[in-house]
Amino acid sequence: MEYGTEISCTHHGCNLSVPLGEWEDHQLAHLLGDGPEDEDVWQSLPSSSAGDDLTTCTKGLVPCLERYYPTHWPRGVTSVSLSGDTWHMGHAHWDIGWGCGYRNMQMLLSSLLQMEPYKTLLTEKGLLEMPSIPWLQQMIEEAWAQGFDAKGRDQLQGKVCKTRKWIGTTEVASVLRNLNLRALVVDFVHPTGAGGTHPKLFQWVRDYFRGRVQRSNHTLKQTPSNPHPSTGLVPGHVSSDSDSAAAAVSSPDLSPPPGTETAATETPPPDLCLPPGIGTAAAETPPPDLCLPPGTETAATETPPPDLSLPPGIGTTAAGDKHLAPEDIDYPPLYFQHEGHSCTIVGLEERGCEASLLVLDPLHSRGKVGGVIRNPGVHLGLLLRGAGQVKMKEYEVVLVDGVLSDEEKEEMKIITPFQRII
Repeated sequence: MEYGTEISCTHHGCNLSVPLGEWEDHQLAHLLGDGPEDEDVWQSLPSSSAGDDLTTCTKGLVPCLERYYPTHWPRGVTSVSLSGDTWHMGHAHWDIGWGCGYRNMQMLLSSLLQMEPYKTLLTEKGLLEMPSIPWLQQMIEEAWAQGFDAKGRDQLQGKVCKTRKWIGTTEVASVLRNLNLRALVVDFVHPTGAGGTHPKLFQWVRDYFRGRVQRSNHTLKQTPSNPHPSTGLVPGHVSSDSDSAAAAVSSPDLSPPPGTETAATETPPPDLCLPPGIGTAAAETPPPDLCLPPGTETAATETPPPDLSLPPGIGTTAAGDKHLAPEDIDYPPLYFQHEGHSCTIVGLEERGCEASLLVLDPLHSRGKVGGVIRNPGVHLGLLLRGAGQVKMKEYEVVLVDGVLSDEEKEEMKIITPFQRII
């Protein structure tokens, strides 16, 4: 058989046509994902109404970046946008290979539980702590029982509790909508740049963190954030562009220059974290020099800290120019799905016309994420995903866009993308 030949999977409930080159990984996924369940494992976990024990949780990463960027501008960085505070939730030994969707839902909830009006709403719904994976599984089945995502429910045979079935964007959106959160799915259907890159995805993320993402008759509703107590920096956008003092910065062209190609990075083995029908995995590894984004070869030079006598929100650029950070708003992070894996986007770093996503990945251990907090100048590259590392065929994003009334909630039980970027 040729490499591209497809084989029909005969596993119960699957029936996918799988490329020959992915056959072994697909079969391994069934063994890890939805094979016979180990009752001893589930009995040792928190109940479906208990909070997570947070043994894989790392707090303080986004506040660390809020302090780091305006005081130590890496060479070439012109702009940074950040989400509200988000905890990193890594895999435990028992959910490796299938739990990334749950871990990223936890990351999104960690931010919403610290942000109004979401904190008040979730508290009223009884969500007083970080839900465990068994609790999230119960929430998915509760959303299905309320009529959300009937198609997805049927695909997963109506059951995820005490299973290792993969979940994706529709399950996440169903849980959030059932909590009266306006969860919207954006589908980036195919590459829009040279060499299989996704410049429109980067542009969309930039617009999101600048408050420019809209849909018909509805603009993103956000709440002003409190300044960070130690620096006065507010989450959102920080700019070091010496050519503009305006609060609204013009949007750069993030596509590769004409005639240039972005080198593809080698894709590691699958992470096996998507529901049947989506595809195989591609978890990216950070570049060898962790202080630099992909494609950068020269070590970053840190500049002196800013003049601390300046008013809160003012940073110092590499050229010594000072600019107000125009955003004083917290935006929730983005649930970020591609074939076989999901992550959480907490920001965007720009270097002129190039950009890198700031991504929290459940595959990263507490030790690695803690290294970023202890020394971001050295380890920040762990979080960066440049154009050359975002080259899967299709991506989906879940964003939280305000609160639903009960009437709106009833109208949003079918989960379809509200935007398809082509």
